[in-house]
Amino acid sequence: MITINSSASKKNGFLIIETYYTKKVDSNKSGKFKGGVISSANIYSNIPIENCSLSAIAALFKEECQRLSENAYYVTVPSLKRIVDKLKPYKMIFLDNRDKSLVLVENIILQKHEKKVKHKYAFGDISLCWYADCTLYIEEESTSGMIIKQKEPVPHMQYSKEEQIYSLYFCYNGENIAFLDKKLSITNGDMILLRNYSYEHEIGESILKEKFTKLAGSRFIYSGHKNTRDIVAFLSSKSIVLDDDENTIIPDIKVTKNESGWFEIDLSYQIDGEVFDLASKIQLFSSQDEIEDDDKKILLPDSIIQAREYLSVVGNKLRIDQNHIFELLHIIYDSNSDISEFFSYSDIMLALPDHVTSAAYPYQLEGIKWLKFLFLNHFGGCLADDMGLGKTFQIISFLEDQEVKNNIKKVLIIVPKSLLTNWKKEFEKFNSVYRVGIYHGDKRNEFDFENTDVIITTYNTAYLDLKNLNELVYSLVVFDEIQTIKNHKSITSDAMKQIRSEMKIGLSGTPMENSISELWNIMDVLNPNVFYSHSAFMRRYSGKNYDELKSILNLFILRRMKKDVLKELPQKSEQIIYCDMEQEQRKLYTSINVAVKKAIMSLKAFAAPVVLKGLTLLRECCCHPMLLNDETNVDKVYESCKLDALDLLVDNLVGSGHKILIFSNYTSMLHLIQEELEKNEHYKKIIYYLDGKTKNRVDVVKQFESADEGIFLISIKAGGVGLNLVSAQDVIIYDPWWNPFVEQQAVDRAYRIGQDKPVTVYKLVAANTIEERIVEMQKDKEQDFDELINGISTDKNIDLKDIIELLQ
Repeated sequence: MITINSSASKKNGFLIIETYYTKKVDSNKSGKFKGGVISSANIYSNIPIENCSLSAIAALFKEECQRLSENAYYVTVPSLKRIVDKLKPYKMIFLDNRDKSLVLVENIILQKHEKKVKHKYAFGDISLCWYADCTLYIEEESTSGMIIKQKEPVPHMQYSKEEQIYSLYFCYNGENIAFLDKKLSITNGDMILLRNYSYEHEIGESILKEKFTKLAGSRFIYSGHKNTRDIVAFLSSKSIVLDDDENTIIPDIKVTKNESGWFEIDLSYQIDGEVFDLASKIQLFSSQDEIEDDDKKILLPDSIIQAREYLSVVGNKLRIDQNHIFELLHIIYDSNSDISEFFSYSDIMLALPDHVTSAAYPYQLEGIKWLKFLFLNHFGGCLADDMGLGKTFQIISFLEDQEVKNNIKKVLIIVPKSLLTNWKKEFEKFNSVYRVGIYHGDKRNEFDFENTDVIITTYNTAYLDLKNLNELVYSLVVFDEIQTIKNHKSITSDAMKQIRSEMKIGLSGTPMENSISELWNIMDVLNPNVFYSHSAFMRRYSGKNYDELKSILNLFILRRMKKDVLKELPQKSEQIIYCDMEQEQRKLYTSINVAVKKAIMSLKAFAAPVVLKGLTLLRECCCHPMLLNDETNVDKVYESCKLDALDLLVDNLVGSGHKILIFSNYTSMLHLIQEELEKNEHYKKIIYYLDGKTKNRVDVVKQFESADEGIFLISIKAGGVGLNLVSAQDVIIYDPWWNPFVEQQAVDRAYRIGQDKPVTVYKLVAANTIEERIVEMQKDKEQDFDELINGISTDKNIDLKDIIELLQ
């Protein structure tokens, strides 16, 4: 229920409404509230409300009101009228009376009734008259000249050294209001300042996230390791003024690059216009994190402390070498400078053959410049362009640059097995002068390393033959689909870090699929010993310091999106086809779901085998009950709503002259699809098939691409990367999985450079099943990826709670 609080309105000089909840909202014939006890209600919480939609009320209030406390809001007369009109059917708005009773308000009028006034109030410029028919007349006259405003106050923390307690308060035009004080407004001359509850609450919540513990009232105690520098830095980042530290100073940092390539750091502070340099006062080989200067306590920036062992003092400045790039980037970030001011590849000159420059898109030339910039500066990096933007082409073209060519000796390219031949043919296509060989298979002991410039191998072979491969020193190592080694605990990943090279480049359209832990490992492969240790990296960046991480990674990761650089690409659209199970399939699915949920709910902790088995059974049932074993599909249910839908869809698409790609995670499902489609004699002639066991995959792809008609059945695992299938314009994802990037890779076999037709993606989803919830989960993952690689995000792995939600 909502009340117009006349006494609070009179006290503050403006209309205030409040939100409450009670067991029953009811009134008698005369309009008096006759429900039970009422309690204040926060409409942004999850209170179980029956008489209305809490989210709808919250949305209405957000539009019409300004929040003053947990349940109090400032409202104008027009806004109050709109609220009353909108909520009239619920009979939930009341005016509080002088005798503590509440009377119902069903209408607001702006012209006086001739009827007798039952209750009358006046405050500020407003008069209220309540009539027996539950009508409220409001008259507003601007005679007082008071201006009502809401603004952001200045947050302060006051520290008591005796109690070691911090008190939070907010300064509104010189008047201080304690955090959680019940005061709703401040009168300042002819201005009424409204309390900004939302902002104050946000500040309070941010403090609690930083190892502060809430005490009574506005008081907090710091429960972390006592570190004044960290506390001051945090408060400063939130624009919170620390009152009790007038003698504590955080110095300014200014970074410049001299002609010899060294970076000089000016560390100083100012008092009354006088500048005080600090370089000579820093003890580089001590553990100090602050400097005493007269009566001042100077807190050293975290970046300076971390880089201390790599710094030297020259005159009144500090100096650091570019070799300590990670520490240097932190210092530049702390100086509030743009890292691109010091590291820019826009001026890099290219010396490429004509056949490369004529074939390259402008964004690809930019990518080649970036690669050359990394090469000249001995950095590693990840080319993370959207799938289908020609990452392979950019690597080969980079190697064709004359200056690069003059300095390149051996190149090692490590790829998934399915891409070995593709890489060799790409080199041949561009008439490369490099001698290229594939190091793989039983006869690799006969490989001629001496007469091979570019060695192409697989991750598994590189792991097995690490000792042999490490007898060579490489100018460049390229890791294609580097997300293959994203797990920092894997032995393959460990082995890749041991390969010696002057430069390492990773290629991936999805360098982070689940967690920033993966991002750390990729960076550690490409720039060994440059970043923090894994544990230190996670402590610093897991769920925080995103802007800092993004700023630093911008130097090492280059990512462009199709929508931004290929304006001429045709449109891509997506259509989800929800398929309704017939009775027998639904009955089978329900029984499996109940059994799986029961098994998972009985777990005290996450047990991967149990969870994986349960989810697999549900997904198999959605795809086709015949994927299940006989113990699960006891009644031999054969009907499949998705296969029926696929049948119809394929008929329509082939009938329209379209070539189709059909992807599934299950090869057994692909066989069932093939069996079903081949009931049509014509389809037998135009079906192509590819999975991990396909030996002649290059020939199969060529045949499909050159054919006028075609239905290509592809295993996502085997065909999700490295294939160019632009002759197709329809992609069908038969079974979704919660990693959307796997599906994107599959779709981008058709939606890439060279595609000249609109591409349509069809997702077949069994309605009211785990698949429908997987599609929702995919949206969250895509948002995480966008925020981290094109921004930064928190880790979001699937846990037991997510699994249980999938089974609802």
